[in-house]
Amino acid sequence: MAIKTFTTEVLTSADTNTYLANSGLVYITSATATSGTVINVTSVFSSTYDNYRVLVNSYRAGSGAGLSLQLGTGTATATGYYWGGIYLSAYTAVPTVAAHGGANVSNFETAIIADASNDGGGNIDIYSPNLARNTMIVAQPVDGRVASGTPRLPYSGYQSATTQFTSLHLTCSPSFSNVVVTVYGYRKA
Repeated sequence: MAIKTFTTEVLTSADTNTYLANSGLVYITSATATSGTVINVTSVFSSTYDNYRVLVNSYRAGSGAGLSLQLGTGTATATGYYWGGIYLSAYTAVPTVAAHGGANVSNFETAIIADASNDGGGNIDIYSPNLARNTMIVAQPVDGRVASGTPRLPYSGYQSATTQFTSLHLTCSPSFSNVVVTVYGYRKA
């Protein structure tokens, strides 16, 4: 959409409605859970948007557990994820970098990690989940465990099928004690 330069002092309702409606992220849904091992967000991906942003916050889990992501159609989940990322051990005398990844595995590791006392969070961009092509995923995670000393850096990868996904599933093992998930669509025009 081209940028419009307004030349009068009066902004019409038509201009306001057009330009406000054709910009930014659009709220789709949110889900909150106070316990469990999986949070399912169904009927979230559609042909309305090609790309999505998922925000995770207030995530708490026992024993330093991380969230994993699976895409699906309804409650059926898909496998075939390829992903990689790095983390930095920053609370040691000499920081170190380590790589982590998976090839043709059952889920996408978001690297959003928390424990019972410290929240984890982050955002996950999901590209083309409802299009008949590979779905790309980028996570910008926060490892909330203060004592762990392993801040996470972006993880990226893709899901190898060309399935038109409609749902999102975040899992945790052994379990979480709280998680809030909010999904937005990137407006096309």
